[in-house]
Amino acid sequence: STATIDDLTPGIVERYLEEKTRSYGYKKNILKALQYLWGFARNNLKCFGDKRPLDPTSMKEGGVELKRPTTVKFKDFKKIIEEVKPERPFPTLLIELLSEADIRPTEAPKLLKSDFKDDHIVVRVAIQKNRSKGIKVKERIIPITPFVQSIIKDLHKYYKLHPQYNFVPWAFPSPRINLERLDEPEYVQGNETRLKDVSETFEIIRKKLGVDCSLKTLRKTYITTQVEAQRDLGKTQEEAIETIS
Repeated sequence: STATIDDLTPGIVERYLEEKTRSYGYKKNILKALQYLWGFARNNLKCFGDKRPLDPTSMKEGGVELKRPTTVKFKDFKKIIEEVKPERPFPTLLIELLSEADIRPTEAPKLLKSDFKDDHIVVRVAIQKNRSKGIKVKERIIPITPFVQSIIKDLHKYYKLHPQYNFVPWAFPSPRINLERLDEPEYVQGNETRLKDVSETFEIIRKKLGVDCSLKTLRKTYITTQVEAQRDLGKTQEEAIETIS
């Protein structure tokens, strides 16, 4: 159906956004396009005369409120992770860690088993991204939350299922190690035995999840997404953190 811009209401906009199965990001882009259209009609074309109606695309004016599906997507992500994990344990566990800890995708594959302490993970200076930019950096300490502890527990489970990884120092070993070279210290300690790329596994997870996202988005944890949702409702960063806490 069609409507002139003068007759556009929040209800019409909401029904248009929901009439097809669309991801949150896709609906957000549509709403943003409608907001630009409304603004152009108001400010440039002067379509509404002296009695301008409320903007039906703006939550601040009482229009459409687009809510983030945080809980559903988070649960879907965890479910898919568990489906993929048995076939691709180490890439999947690395991806899971990225979603739960402040560790960059370039840093996580370089973590050693010895970097995992009793209550924290050490992100050594040698593997940090900023070390080559002349910036003074320190080793970072990542607290081991209950969920991160469950990831570590799974890691140890898969080490036991694949004893060949006992010889490899990397926390996330490569699934393509050469078993005939495990008696060569230089090979075992080198980069060939560590996981380098999780893009193939991430693409499988992304397609199953049905959302357009990248590995970088995993650094935004579930709690961060909830904080952002509170900020969208008009709260300050401090108020949002306090509410979620």
